[in-house]
Amino acid sequence: GLLLESEPAESELAAMPLLTDPEASRQMLEQGIAGSAPGYAELRLAACRPEVLSYKPGSRCTLRYHLGYPPELAERGWPTTVIAKTYRKDSKGRNAYEGLAALWATPLAASPTLALAEPLAYIPGVKVMVQGPVAGDQSLEELLKAALADDTPANAATLDTYMRKAAAGLAELHCSGVQ
Repeated sequence: GLLLESEPAESELAAMPLLTDPEASRQMLEQGIAGSAPGYAELRLAACRPEVLSYKPGSRCTLRYHLGYPPELAERGWPTTVIAKTYRKDSKGRNAYEGLAALWATPLAASPTLALAEPLAYIPGVKVMVQGPVAGDQSLEELLKAALADDTPANAATLDTYMRKAAAGLAELHCSGVQ
């Protein structure tokens, strides 16, 4: 006697207008990061340029924000880019933030083997998790696709090097003891 029905897909995440508006997202990030992240209580943003990296309407979105600071705060060493992720369900973003914060509280945050993004904020009203950047020009997935498309010994050697680095990082992550 149980009737199950799927929910209709949302055409747009509710937070998208806020997340893609430069001024509104500047205010959101400034308040969220300053109120959440240790060492950022005095954070003030002079500029914010949103860039949508991936978007699955009604489900999730990942954005990169290019940030500018007032001259008096420019030398603080704060990130000039941050990544924000929003999800339809509040629990996904909150869980991602809490997991990243738990990892950041371990020696993994300073690991020479593994690069972790710094957890900067979880903004529950808009279901947004904000993290610092991870340096790099190319993802492992992009490197794999390029090496398979241009199958040369040099590309295979490069891919092998980075696969070994990824494996070492994953091993360190899984041995961290973080639940």
